[in-house]
Amino acid sequence: MDELYQGLYDLLATDDLHQQVDDSLLEATFEKISEANLPERLATALAERLVQSLNGIKASKSHSKADEQLAWVNQVLASLQQPPISGNTISSPPKALRAVNPRGLTPDLPAIGLPQRKYTSRKVTSAVGLQFKYS
Repeated sequence: MDELYQGLYDLLATDDLHQQVDDSLLEATFEKISEANLPERLATALAERLVQSLNGIKASKSHSKADEQLAWVNQVLASLQQPPISGNTISSPPKALRAVNPRGLTPDLPAIGLPQRKYTSRKVTSAVGLQFKYS
C-alpha cells in the first residue's frame, strides 16, 4: 500500500500497515477475522503476493522469463518450511483493516463488509453468491 487514505477498507493487516497507521495522523479500525474465513483470507493474501512477485521476474541472459519464474516458484516451494521474512508479515492475531479516519471520529461500518471475491479457474463468486464467468 503506497499511501493510506481516509475511507473504508477490507485489507489483511500486516506489520507494515500497522506501522503506516501509527506514523499517520489517522486512526484505524481493525476487526478480528473469524476462524471460518481465515484460511481463505490468508490464501488470498499469499496468492496476491505470489502474483506480484512472479510479475516482477525478468528473463536472464541464459533463461526465458518462464524459466526464471518456474525456478523462483520451485525455490518458494522448497522454502515453505522456513520462517517468514520480517517486515511485511501478516500481523498476529490476524485482523482486517476496516476503516481509516481522522482521530476521534468513528466511521459507520457497513454491516456486511466490503465485497469479497472467491476465484476459481474461470468463475468468480462474490461474497453475496453472484457468479461471473470469464472467457
